[in-house]
Amino acid sequence: MTSIKNHPGTPKESTEAISSVGTHSTTSDRRAVRKPPINQLIHDEVLLFFDTRDQSTCSPEDVEMELLNRINTRLVSESVAYGLKGRDAYQQLKALPPAVIAECILKRELKHTGLIGKSRATAELMTYEAEGPDMGLYVPAEERIRSLARQYHYTISPKDLNAVVECVRDSVPLLKESEDSDVVALANGLFNVRSKELRDFSPEVVLTSKAFVPFLADATSCQEIDGWHIDKWFRELANNDPEVEQLFWENIAALFRPNHPFGKAMLLYSPTGSNGKGSLIELMRNLVGAERVATLSMSDLESSIFLRSCVALFAFSRMRTRLAIT
Repeated sequence: MTSIKNHPGTPKESTEAISSVGTHSTTSDRRAVRKPPINQLIHDEVLLFFDTRDQSTCSPEDVEMELLNRINTRLVSESVAYGLKGRDAYQQLKALPPAVIAECILKRELKHTGLIGKSRATAELMTYEAEGPDMGLYVPAEERIRSLARQYHYTISPKDLNAVVECVRDSVPLLKESEDSDVVALANGLFNVRSKELRDFSPEVVLTSKAFVPFLADATSCQEIDGWHIDKWFRELANNDPEVEQLFWENIAALFRPNHPFGKAMLLYSPTGSNGKGSLIELMRNLVGAERVATLSMSDLESSIFLRSCVALFAFSRMRTRLAIT
């Protein structure tokens, strides 16, 4: 520090001035520090909420109320600490922002969500179903995200609703569908055709379709029903030709392995009707689930729009008197 003596004519009370130039301030007054951006404060409070609050006891409405209270309390506290008043003070939130709603949805209801497709730009937003008829599958998520967003903000605007969806899209990874041709997705789990073992569904195994029927370890050939038996019926359809009968069974087995590149198709042909073609197609349709089969014309195969809509299908069929394809 340097001492500056008075010169003639200077005020008496200015006998000595102490300069602190070149020294470092050690003040703890937060007013001298640049204030953090409001987004940082909001993000910190959201993370703290999820780290310390038991989510199993909270409804979306509870989360909305608690998060708003926590965030606004923090904003008021920071405004006081930094001496901010009026327009300079942090403005309190009236509703949860779209980014916060998106994070709530991903941390609470839709923990396993991602994009499925060739690129992020064109991929579809999908989420894993842990229960219900689609258990084990990734299903379209946008409609559910919109519904959930309204539970966190009842009067959310269409613009903010779209923003929530976009925030989710930006936050989730691009997933790769399972290409394991030895694993068959059945109604009650994942069956390995080589080990003959059934294991539980997992969000780590990305699937968009499965067969309708469950795996039964103790299953046997069905009993005769009113004189009808599956083995006898197949034999009749094959005109007692064991090789054709074997092809029927092989085709049914192939239905359950949509990821296996057989490179073949079964064509059912007859110049006459009422000989079992339609019944066989119906049997196959019910095995994999009618909602997972598409009936189409040959011209439909040329439509890229139609083919993109068939992501969750197991099989295609073309039914006429002379021709059927599965």
